[in-house]
Amino acid sequence: MASSSSNQVSSIPLLSWNPPRLSLRECPVPPPGVKRATSKKTREPDFFDRHFSEKLKLFQVKRLPTLISDLTAVVDEALVGIQLPISHFHAADEILDTVLEIEKNVVDEKEVAGFYERTTATFSLRLASFLALRVRHLLRWSQLANVSGYAMADGFLYFPDPTDPDSAALYAELEAHLGKETVDLILSLARNRSSLATFEFKNLAASRKEVMLAVPKLSNLPKFQWTDCTAPDCATSSKRAIERRKEEETERKMGHDAKSPPWTLIDSVIHIQGSSESRKRKRDDDYNNQNSASSLLSTYECYS
Repeated sequence: MASSSSNQVSSIPLLSWNPPRLSLRECPVPPPGVKRATSKKTREPDFFDRHFSEKLKLFQVKRLPTLISDLTAVVDEALVGIQLPISHFHAADEILDTVLEIEKNVVDEKEVAGFYERTTATFSLRLASFLALRVRHLLRWSQLANVSGYAMADGFLYFPDPTDPDSAALYAELEAHLGKETVDLILSLARNRSSLATFEFKNLAASRKEVMLAVPKLSNLPKFQWTDCTAPDCATSSKRAIERRKEEETERKMGHDAKSPPWTLIDSVIHIQGSSESRKRKRDDDYNNQNSASSLLSTYECYS
């Protein structure tokens, strides 16, 4: 890494900070005589499972073992040749105080998502916004979906509402960097609060050991086995017609996944030069670099 970039890294505590390891809190012992039932099988697919939109189906499971190092390389490359407003990012004391005030013995994935929102998401948004867009405060992260009542994921990254006066001034500043055509596209995403990325937090010990060990093996399959409807009168039945209208209405509200993910915008905004390998900074153990969700490694099974 160039010396100027190295100096910036050492001046921004966030770039050398790792989230603490979270632990799964044990369930309270039930009173004498009270039994807790455990799940014996996966539920059968319901109507929407069997009539899921082809555009939204899972076709293949992919493992991304180098994801952390890949994201790290993107940040390293983005730091080359720019001057960061270091005083505007979170100081070491701010990060430490925030983490100390949050519970690290969690009960479920929702609490992990809450921890991520108050720490990693909060600390990273300003830096990510500046690296990708050259303007601070133009990214938001929330656990709430853009359509009320739909529990689709645990977190959402999006652009702020352009009708807010403070945000409107930032979009005007952004146009000077990216041009009107690109900003108009970003504004259309912001008005609909379209998700730039979605986040899922999963307990890696949610089931028996053999079940959890079988999940990574799904990536070896050429295609994910989806259970579809095979009823001969499916296309003509009145029930199917009603449900199809519901699907189409939901699809109009939610939109489709982006063919070109937002993070590819970085290439058009930041001129990346040279090899990232020679600029990688020293980090702690890769395991500690993983996000909070992956820290829920435990063999304890919590029954509902």
